[in-house]
Amino acid sequence: MSSFYKIRPFKPFLLVFAILILSFNQQTQAQQKKISDFIIFSGNPAFSTNIKNDQTSGTIISSGADVRNGNIGSYHMVTTTGSLNVIGNIFSGGNADLSSRNNIDGSIYIYNLQNQSTNNLVAG
Repeated sequence: MSSFYKIRPFKPFLLVFAILILSFNQQTQAQQKKISDFIIFSGNPAFSTNIKNDQTSGTIISSGADVRNGNIGSYHMVTTTGSLNVIGNIFSGGNADLSSRNNIDGSIYIYNLQNQSTNNLVAG
């Protein structure tokens, strides 16, 4: 008694495709910033989930500040009270409250570590 098998050309292709997908399906992680990457940084990561720490551990920048070639960050909140010129990025683990007349030549990153359902970026 002999058995005959049909050759299916798609089976090897699917096997190779599945192996490739599984080998590239590794979770990538962004490079974590070092404290030396920041001009101004504040906060304590141990308290990053307490909303009330925004008022006591945030970065507050007053009117007329000029930050060149550097990042501004906080685990909690970044607040500006007046005009601000930034050549760099703003990183916030909670909220960012930017007043009017801000000139930011870079990006704004809000991570929402507190999982708030409110607006995390207020500008103007």
